[in-house]
Amino acid sequence: MELQKTVGQLTQAVNTLTDQQKEQAKKLDGISHKIYAAIVVLLVIGGILTFFAKGINDLLVHRIEGQQTQQQASPHKPD
Repeated sequence: MELQKTVGQLTQAVNTLTDQQKEQAKKLDGISHKIYAAIVVLLVIGGILTFFAKGINDLLVHRIEGQQTQQQASPHKPD
């Protein structure tokens, strides 16, 4: 009788461990999906910032070159 009780407890313990392992696997899958989503979001934001940064950089360079050209074309007269 005692042996059957002990075997039943061991069986229950194994079943509990199996269920806990399945839950942990689901949690890990969820975490990995969140990590992949975060990477994709960062890449998209990085791409957008890179696109606008290039445009802003080109605009600034154009303005600076325009100002330098104007300064060279009309030199100041010394007082």
